[in-house]
Amino acid sequence: GSTLASASQGWMLGRYVSGFGTGWNYPLFAAAIAVALPMAYVLMGAAWLIMKTEGELQARVRRQGRVCLLGVLACIAIVSIWTPVMDHDIATRWLSWPNMAVLAPVPLLTAGTAWWTWRALGRAPEAAPFMGAVGLFVLSYVGIAISLWPMIVPHHYTLWDAASSPKTQAFLLVGTLFLLPTVLLYTAWSYWVFRGKVRADTSPSALKRGVSPSAKFSSMLRSGDSRASFSASFLNGLRPCFQALADRAFQPSMPTSSENARGAR
Repeated sequence: GSTLASASQGWMLGRYVSGFGTGWNYPLFAAAIAVALPMAYVLMGAAWLIMKTEGELQARVRRQGRVCLLGVLACIAIVSIWTPVMDHDIATRWLSWPNMAVLAPVPLLTAGTAWWTWRALGRAPEAAPFMGAVGLFVLSYVGIAISLWPMIVPHHYTLWDAASSPKTQAFLLVGTLFLLPTVLLYTAWSYWVFRGKVRADTSPSALKRGVSPSAKFSSMLRSGDSRASFSASFLNGLRPCFQALADRAFQPSMPTSSENARGAR
């Protein structure tokens, strides 16, 4: 299921970047993105597990991470070559002078980050592979932004053409001001609860010896501890409130009694 979801996301990203073109080469380009994105997500997951595990499992994840990194780099190279070949405007933006000198740091940083991530996957520092994988994601999206700017839908709409009305943006801003802090706080709390290594021993004696907070949280949740239940049910508790706000915001206005009287006459 996760593989299908990430591949579908990659397919839509490839179709979007290519402007939903109808030629034979556009679906092939989207297929390349559909293969690259799941491998990139697996690389991120492997890098995360390196920080959370130890021993033989960590060594296995490091080996799998290197395999995924090679696949990701191959797809990045294919897309980087294919994109300017497919679109003359993108080729002009990247390969004309002096744009070539100004934009050269992006591919150079990508190559350097890839090499650093490869070395980090085989060495002791546990956080370095995750940082390298995040860096590859960021640099890839920076490259997409440079290629498409200022088009939000390639060959069709610019960023300003697709922008919503000021009233709509103000409405979304108000909602974001309430939701974004909640999401950030919940995410930070989740990372804090599941900090440390994941180990198999979750017995009471192991918990007293100071086993990882993530294992302790799992045991607390199974036993019904209220502190753990609060974290697990936090968003579920907020859901009715947000649903009521949404229903009230989008509820059609009801006619007043005077309007009913006029309608009866």
